[in-house]
Amino acid sequence: MLFVKPIILERDYPMINITHVITGQKIGGAEMVLLRLLSQMDPKRFSNTVISLSGPGALGPKIRAKGIPFFELGLTSWSTVPRTFFSLLKALKQSCPAVLQTWLYHADLFGLLSGKLMHIPVIWNIRNSEVKRDRLSTSYFFMLKLLALLSGEPQAVIVNSSAGKVAHEEIGYHPKRWALIPNGFDLDLFRPSSDAKQDVRSDLGLPLNTFLVGMVARYDPLKDHRNFIKAASILSREYPHVNYLLVGRGMTWNNEELAQQIRIYGIEKKVHLMGERDDIPRITAAFDIATSSSCSEGFPNVVGEAMCCKVPCVATDVGDSSSILGDAGFIVPPHNPEALAEAWKILICEPDKLIVLGERGRKRIEENYCLLPIVNKYENIYEEIANKK
Repeated sequence: MLFVKPIILERDYPMINITHVITGQKIGGAEMVLLRLLSQMDPKRFSNTVISLSGPGALGPKIRAKGIPFFELGLTSWSTVPRTFFSLLKALKQSCPAVLQTWLYHADLFGLLSGKLMHIPVIWNIRNSEVKRDRLSTSYFFMLKLLALLSGEPQAVIVNSSAGKVAHEEIGYHPKRWALIPNGFDLDLFRPSSDAKQDVRSDLGLPLNTFLVGMVARYDPLKDHRNFIKAASILSREYPHVNYLLVGRGMTWNNEELAQQIRIYGIEKKVHLMGERDDIPRITAAFDIATSSSCSEGFPNVVGEAMCCKVPCVATDVGDSSSILGDAGFIVPPHNPEALAEAWKILICEPDKLIVLGERGRKRIEENYCLLPIVNKYENIYEEIANKK
């Protein structure tokens, strides 16, 4: 009898269309996570479309450059809400998604309403852990309470930090399903670089052996730059050779509020402001110490990015900073510039510790926050919800 070996055909996965709705496309944590996700999702299984409720921002062109359809709807004020909503319905009709993924609160609300009208399953994505009434405007807090009432409607709510989950539960969020998916990091993009250390110091006109303490964060009260600046003034009394680099939206001398804080402490010659940049991996790799001085965080990307670059971190004990950093750096209380300066001092005085903590940090990212396994978690939940339709 002739035996014929059976031909095993590769499983034919149907393409799943995902449409992402995001409030805006300024450079921030949520926007960068979305960009990384779009870059790594399996193109044989998923197609993506991105809709920005406002304008293109800095990331719109990057998304379009990947060949991903990108819509911008022009939301600027309450008066443009009706037009934006109808534009969203039109864009969704064109993209025809199997799953609607929303990013940030305004997108959660717009996405849920449009998804209900068009019978599209919706997933919310929470990136924040700061929802205290005294730190939010009345309109913003009202919107959060409205979202809490509606939070049982999405098929799932993704949260990137345990702290964010707890904070939203406390104001009434009660989803069908929580999905904790931390941020993932591209270890090829964020990596150690001696060239970066030299190049950035050269850009700043500093000697190549200058010790540099840096922070990447937009100008926002929750990032608590005052804490960083006061800590820098404390450290400068004992270590005048140390320089400080602040990078992010609003980090320029044209920001008079920021500039005044720096001048009050008399450290304007030691503090360098680079504004918003698109070469964050290079700049992060140039730090000797990276810092997060925030009084509120969910999952701080800047901590993980520095760890990828083998740069030791000092971070405030907010959000999931402590669990991300582990034994690869120092955790200090928020609003405590003395503690922040003391942690910097320890690292400056023990250069061998810089190397050890840097090595630990990258290994910790490799083991717990590598990008591809994180992307797979998104893919799995998208596939599961799409197949329930």
